[in-house]
Amino acid sequence: MILTVPPIVIDTSTLVDEFTLDQDDVNKLLDFTVKQLTARFAEEWEKNAIRELKSSRQQYINSLVVVDEGQAKGAVVLVGQLPNMIEQGVGSFDMKEGILKGPNAKISEDGKKYNTIPFSIGTPGALEENFNGGVMPEEIHSIAKKKEVDKPITSEDLKSLPKALKEPQKKKIVMPESKSFREYQHKNSIYEGITKTKDSVTGQTSYQSFRRVSENSDPDAFIHPGINAHNIAQKTLDSFDVPTIVGESIDMFLEQL
Repeated sequence: MILTVPPIVIDTSTLVDEFTLDQDDVNKLLDFTVKQLTARFAEEWEKNAIRELKSSRQQYINSLVVVDEGQAKGAVVLVGQLPNMIEQGVGSFDMKEGILKGPNAKISEDGKKYNTIPFSIGTPGALEENFNGGVMPEEIHSIAKKKEVDKPITSEDLKSLPKALKEPQKKKIVMPESKSFREYQHKNSIYEGITKTKDSVTGQTSYQSFRRVSENSDPDAFIHPGINAHNIAQKTLDSFDVPTIVGESIDMFLEQL
């Protein structure tokens, strides 16, 4: 991702006369100021990401990299495919190909690739952003906590629950080529298979579910609905007070002389 920044002009002529700066001092001043601008921009970009993002927040922030490009040069780079999808947006796409190329993918006896994807599930009241599988409803938690460790929730466990919880759900898929909609019908309730686990060291209880992905999976089963562009970098730049930060940086540099 490339974000164009307007030219920044720093007039050092009055400073040279007032503080008797030589050319080496001027070069150091310019370098210090640019590096300060770069670092402050990274800080503001991170703050805006924290405010705007939820489940993807930490991965996005970890992908912000400050680069020293030499004398009076600096850059803040957003690295990685997913963070840039979040920043710039992306239409619907099939996740299956990437999953089957993952490091944990295996080959079955009939020569087909497959992978098992774990999802962490939160209990009611937990922050949804901390769990890639979301937070379970109270009715599901009442069942899950009574199950033995490593014993998954079955369709039999769900039979007395409301229809919306026990029956397979439909997922709308946006097709950007035609702007039309398709629906994928899950084969089972999304809560079936949730399993209670216990850490052997801490004894802490947690919940997980798993989905098997293979070359034989339904073509629509792993279509991501797409990501709306967040444009956090541009929003940060639009509100970034360059003159004030330049002035503060110059004052900091002069105080160190």
